Amino acid sequence: MKIKQLTLNNIGSFAGEHTFLFQTDGTQKQIVLIGGRNGAGKTTLFDSIRLCLYGYKLYGYRQNSQTYTNKIKRLINDKVKTTSPATAGIVLQILIEDGYANSIFEINREWTLSGNTLKENLCVYKDGDLLSTEQMQDFDNYLMQIIPPALFNFHFFDGEKVSNFVFDRANGQAFRKAFLQICSLDTFDLIEEQLRYNTRTTKGDSQSLVEEEYETAREKRAKAKEEYTFAFQRMENVQEEIDALQDQIALLDENMRKYGGIENHNWKLYEKEIQEEEAKRNELRHILKTAANDVIPFVILKEQLEALKIQLTVEEKLKRNRLLKDKFSDPHLKEKLQQELVDFPYTEISDRFMLSLYKTLREDIPEDGIEFLKISENDSMELLAKIHHYQNYDVQSLLDAEKSLEKSLAHTKELRAQMDSKEVIDSNYYLLQKNELLMRLDALRQQSLVEKDCLFQKESMLQTTEKVYQKAYEKYRAMLKEKSVSDMAARALLAFSELKQNLYTKYISQVEDAFSRNFHNLISKTDLIDGIYIDSAFEIVAYKMQEVDVSHVLKQIQEYGKEYLRSNIGERAYKIIQDCNSSNGKIIVPIKVEQHFSAGEHQIFVMALYQSLAEIRTSELPFVIDTPLARIDSEHRRNILVNFFSQLPGQVIILSTDEEINNEGLSVLSPKISDVYLIEHQENSTTSVHKGSYFKGVIA
Repeated sequence: MKIKQLTLNNIGSFAGEHTFLFQTDGTQKQIVLIGGRNGAGKTTLFDSIRLCLYGYKLYGYRQNSQTYTNKIKRLINDKVKTTSPATAGIVLQILIEDGYANSIFEINREWTLSGNTLKENLCVYKDGDLLSTEQMQDFDNYLMQIIPPALFNFHFFDGEKVSNFVFDRANGQAFRKAFLQICSLDTFDLIEEQLRYNTRTTKGDSQSLVEEEYETAREKRAKAKEEYTFAFQRMENVQEEIDALQDQIALLDENMRKYGGIENHNWKLYEKEIQEEEAKRNELRHILKTAANDVIPFVILKEQLEALKIQLTVEEKLKRNRLLKDKFSDPHLKEKLQQELVDFPYTEISDRFMLSLYKTLREDIPEDGIEFLKISENDSMELLAKIHHYQNYDVQSLLDAEKSLEKSLAHTKELRAQMDSKEVIDSNYYLLQKNELLMRLDALRQQSLVEKDCLFQKESMLQTTEKVYQKAYEKYRAMLKEKSVSDMAARALLAFSELKQNLYTKYISQVEDAFSRNFHNLISKTDLIDGIYIDSAFEIVAYKMQEVDVSHVLKQIQEYGKEYLRSNIGERAYKIIQDCNSSNGKIIVPIKVEQHFSAGEHQIFVMALYQSLAEIRTSELPFVIDTPLARIDSEHRRNILVNFFSQLPGQVIILSTDEEINNEGLSVLSPKISDVYLIEHQENSTTSVHKGSYFKGVIA
């Protein structure tokens, strides 16, 4: 599937009609880059693609609900709402290749708002022909097969929230579904269910009781998963409303500032910043004044300083030579040497010998050197230290201080100009509006706490039902093995379960191996983790290979229990220790790493996982990525551009700020870019769209 075209009509800040063409060329030019600063409408564009594809299903609803209606009302452009009826819509063209023929589907969602009543109209065209109601239902089912909601967060992700897809435990089952669909293994559960139906036993016998216990446990687990998913979705919906309210509050504050108003608190912030700039300038002036008095004159006289340094060195050497000569001219020294040579009675120390000894030991300097400074050794050392200081003084630091002083003066001038253009106001309307929003925000935060508590309870219930299910499953599997001797369906079910597990293991192993390679290509740290594994609950576990003492581990099991140890060291390390069949000695195992990663490391971790999953996917789907480098530091950005975005297979649509992908980043991606757009926020709170342009200019 490829996205061909997107048209927005009165959606968010996109007043009127705006069209984006996504013409990409296979692996050569597969990237479309859309630039926009914060608030320009990138997230609106990102959400519009998803919303047009799924409608209310995007938010996890089973049908068109009031919550969904409220979301759409907020999405419609504010200026259009002043007219009645207000119309808005999204049109998305997608190319679907089924191996036989290529078809272009156009999904057209239009909303009409009359007063407080919202009406949605959906039309779908295939190659220009309008689909009937029945055909639209078939298309919807087909769409849910090729890109179901479980795959949604994999291909359409926000760089600031991407880690939630993996690191939030609530997404464990969603990740499992996405993994199975990427590998085209999602139909296995349906086949297994059919085989299980064919193995049902006669009601009342012992095997039937085991089967009933298993079915009951399976149903309870499925129900617990569903309740947990709904609880998580409710919590997410509340959080989305909290985010929307915070955006409204920020917009209210921005509008007040835009029209010249400023809160007293912000006025004081201006004054504080001006005072800080004045303090900075006083410090810089002190540095420059001190340098002007104590350093600059000597820096100017650098040739004279060098001559003085040489003279001091000469005088020190002459002084040492003089002292040495006086020492060797002393007759007492000659007598003492003669006494020391008592074992050599025929050896006589002459004055000539003493002179030769002096000439051998003296400093290598002419004897006729002039001494005119004649200062003490301590004074000489102190003077040499000062000369060294002046000769090695960082003159650039003075130039930088001068520039900082000029910059501070300019900034202060700018701050004062901003203050002159504003006035401290106390707008009743502004305060009433903000107070109302803050009260709603507080109520939602209270509701969020309730939803989180409910989610915790559902999670505890899910864990309990999971344990009961695992025990019932083991009994059921043992019964199937016993029954398979005479029952072909039971044998088929066992064989199929084994095949499914083998395929799971194969693809999981491929992802784990690819992750290690991809992660180390993206990250600069070499000792963060050694790799990952995917455990039986489809939780992504990062690990480091470490040596452990088996006897110590067994002792911990006795003291704290198996579950405690398994949760601390990880499922795979625990199994290796259990299978080593030894009660002592040391072995190296993959110890679970508690993921105390930075936000940027989290994002790189998930990007490496995405890249690894993309390597094994069996169908081509587009990637749409918002705020791609939001949490990535400058050290890693080039790595990400070269080794992630340039390597993603298929169509890639990136929505970026100029701080994320700047001109340097643009040059890195340019061989892969098919087109660029620039979206800009206007003073009238609308968004303008410029095709073929990016920040700071037109792109050919």
